[in-house]
Amino acid sequence: MAQDTNVEMYRARASMTGVLARASKVCTPDYDTKSMLIAATQLRASIEQKAPISPDQIRKWGEDGAGNFDGDVARFGVPSACSHAIEMIAKAREAITSGK
Repeated sequence: MAQDTNVEMYRARASMTGVLARASKVCTPDYDTKSMLIAATQLRASIEQKAPISPDQIRKWGEDGAGNFDGDVARFGVPSACSHAIEMIAKAREAITSGK
């Protein structure tokens, strides 16, 4: 059961990397796209270091996150999706510094 929880945690984090990486390309610099890309890169490296999961699976989950961001853009518009991505930066930083 704990293993499933860890896999889900890493899936959510990998998805977040995809959202942030995609948002860094779609959003205007007003949304601090540089911080989005840095957070995505650092979080991805953290996952690859800590997770007992294949890099291919991590990449797939990241692609899913990018698709989720694109869906948010289609449903809510670019400004709303980018604002949500900004909120994710703090969550990504917290995940990077956590012991898990």
